[in-house]
Amino acid sequence: IEGPTAGHLSHGCRIEAVGYPETDLYTLILTRAVWRNLPKAEQSRSNTRAPADVSLAMLLTDRNGAPRINSRYHGLAIRFSGTVIALPGDGNPNRRMIVQQGGFTLPVDISALPSPPDRLTVGSEVSVTAVAVLETEKWRANNLFPKISELIAVARTPEDVVITQTPSWWTTGRLLAI
Repeated sequence: IEGPTAGHLSHGCRIEAVGYPETDLYTLILTRAVWRNLPKAEQSRSNTRAPADVSLAMLLTDRNGAPRINSRYHGLAIRFSGTVIALPGDGNPNRRMIVQQGGFTLPVDISALPSPPDRLTVGSEVSVTAVAVLETEKWRANNLFPKISELIAVARTPEDVVITQTPSWWTTGRLLAI
């Protein structure tokens, strides 16, 4: 974010913006936008909806159970739980962890967090509150309906990733070593 008051913004700040709208059917982009912070009184009255409790199956299948990304959750706050099956490695620019639930996997972008939560390891059970974001192919003028490439969950604050259970110290590898 650039501007005269960019140093005064943080996650969760509410702003008012005006600009020229452009869209790729899923994302509204304001070009040459001008923005200002909302006064505190207006921020407290703003429409803040509670996160929707969802399963990964609800996000990644249609009504008939066929694999299809559910686009109606785009931009909404969601809450789900699952098992961490991969963590970002050193030098990983994405800073995404992978969460699995019931045979479905979802990347969770944790780049907004200063550091991963303490005790977060592969095998941890987590509860994640995040914003669902659809990623689409690059927009082209002659492509009216861009293809959705994936759905990711974007954690906003350190409180969005809660460890509900850590994995047991006894693993198959450690048992065989002993």
